[in-house]
Amino acid sequence: MMLDSGGLPMRVVVLAVVISGVALGQSNPRRSASLPILELRLASGTRTSTFTVRHEQSTSDQPKVLFLASGNIVSDMDLVRARTRPAPDGIVVEIVLSDAAAARLRQVTANNIGKYLTIFSYGRFAGSATIMGAVPRGNKVTVGLTLPPTTADSVRSAIATRWLAPPQ
Repeated sequence: MMLDSGGLPMRVVVLAVVISGVALGQSNPRRSASLPILELRLASGTRTSTFTVRHEQSTSDQPKVLFLASGNIVSDMDLVRARTRPAPDGIVVEIVLSDAAAARLRQVTANNIGKYLTIFSYGRFAGSATIMGAVPRGNKVTVGLTLPPTTADSVRSAIATRWLAPPQ
């Protein structure tokens, strides 16, 4: 997962996460209509009273097991706009957050340095990045996802439909 904020460098570690068919590719957006297309959640490598939901991942540079905080930081309802553009090995999702969601994301990242910001699509894990500092001010966030072509097409189509923007 890669994160960027409106041309300003974010202090969240930039990672490329390869998503396997098991992790996200088997999700069917039409059957997952009640689940958010995009969701950012806070996670930790250690189980605590705050981080209780166990999630296993398969990246070599982070813990194999992450514990998720209940609830999300950002979800579809917090997005003012979203659009996609192709990337060599997936898609880039450009989102504009509501003022409240941008402030919430800044506060959560400022208070949780060293923990993980995870992204889910249709309830399926799609990647994580280590929080290195507070997300800079601004409402624009760019998320780069390395996805198999069929999964990228599904996510791109769902975003275009939800936010009425043609996929690129």
